[in-house]
Amino acid sequence: MTYNDAFQRLLEMEEEQGLWTRRVLGERVWPLVRLRRYRSEYLDGGAGEGDGGATTAPLIARTRSHAGRMLASLGQLSGAVQANSHRDIWVLSSSSYRRKDDDGVFRCIFSEDLRAQLGDRLLFLEMNTAGLSAPTSDTIFVDGLHRPMMWAARAAAELCKRFPGRAAPWGDRHPSLLLYERAVYQRTLRSAARRWIRRTRPKAIFVVCAYGLWQPVQEAAREAGIPVIELQHGIIHGSHPGYVFVQDEAQLPPSVPDHLVVFGKTFGESLQAASPIWKSRWSVGGHSWLLKHLSAEQSRTDRVVLIGQYDTPVQKVIAQTAAELAPMLPDWEVLIKPHPQERDTETVYRSALQAGAKLAGPRDDTYRILPATRIAVGLHSTVSIEALAAGCQSVLLPSDSRSDALQDFVDQGILTEASSAADIAEMARAAGAPTSSSVASDLFGAGAPPLDFSALIDRVQSDRRQLET
Repeated sequence: MTYNDAFQRLLEMEEEQGLWTRRVLGERVWPLVRLRRYRSEYLDGGAGEGDGGATTAPLIARTRSHAGRMLASLGQLSGAVQANSHRDIWVLSSSSYRRKDDDGVFRCIFSEDLRAQLGDRLLFLEMNTAGLSAPTSDTIFVDGLHRPMMWAARAAAELCKRFPGRAAPWGDRHPSLLLYERAVYQRTLRSAARRWIRRTRPKAIFVVCAYGLWQPVQEAAREAGIPVIELQHGIIHGSHPGYVFVQDEAQLPPSVPDHLVVFGKTFGESLQAASPIWKSRWSVGGHSWLLKHLSAEQSRTDRVVLIGQYDTPVQKVIAQTAAELAPMLPDWEVLIKPHPQERDTETVYRSALQAGAKLAGPRDDTYRILPATRIAVGLHSTVSIEALAAGCQSVLLPSDSRSDALQDFVDQGILTEASSAADIAEMARAAGAPTSSSVASDLFGAGAPPLDFSALIDRVQSDRRQLET
């Protein structure tokens, strides 16, 4: 298997330094820092640890916001898990992965399909990263517990650094504060999760983004023999550090899910080719958000949408391209659609706005925007693929971080490359919007029968028993 250069370097570093088995304070923390390390050292050119998103918000304002979310969730958390013990299927997520539905309620991906089949058995446990109010009675925001854990882990990490000989547990190339913080966090959350699971004994746990901060809970669940099933939330490709593992199954981190529900077969097949441990461990679940909006007839407007991401280098390229493009297309709408986790977007994209571009809200529904758009422009975002199913001409700007999945579509002539705003303007004047009839089916499960989640849980449980015996 050929991986992209950044991921190949990551694999070499893992092998040279034995990162999968190395421990900090007795904890295997590499799974919790692998993606961040990949992004900061390779994709961002070694710019440092990074914080997962560009922000200039004052520390006091951010602290006040976090504290407000924490206090708001305390009332929910008081005995909440035990009080909801009849809800025996958990969904672990973040409120940033919710989208506003037709009734104005922000809902989690796959939630409509899950609720239709599993009803009041569901309990959504979420980190309220988007600062939402709890939208439904089956949802608990865990910030009242999670945020103090993060603060305590950071404080403990600061103390650990001050002990002789502990300044750099893995050497100077690895940020010691992050390693200690993740070690304390992992042990604390895993211990809490073990208690929750012993008291309530869920039958299954679904998780949106299984390579993030829910990993200690996933580990505790798998220890207890409870199936852990990930729900795809973004692009999956053959060099994704959250999914691609080269070691054999016995050496996998204990938090790796038992099964993965993908949007369409293309994602499952490409992942299996890159990481054979996923063989027979994925199912097609479709992409109900996207397909629901694509089913509605909409007339296209003369609009170019530029897809933002929370990487600073991407933001700079999008801002510059939009600033150059808007004067070239005075009769078109040049719209920047930020990623839901982007912050201070009016500041980040100020130059483009001054040049005549418009700015969508970070939480505006991309799937409502795309079907009425002619051209979508991105660097290496999932939305560049989703735009194909929406019938847009999908254009990629140059990027060293382009995934193999996106490059494959370029090589097939499905995605279009542009080197400058002038190239995009020329495409706009041609007003082309090529589509492929198989894209919606292969990528997003259009036309496939609904996935039976209850049967999937039983099958994953059966597969686990067979492996154990």
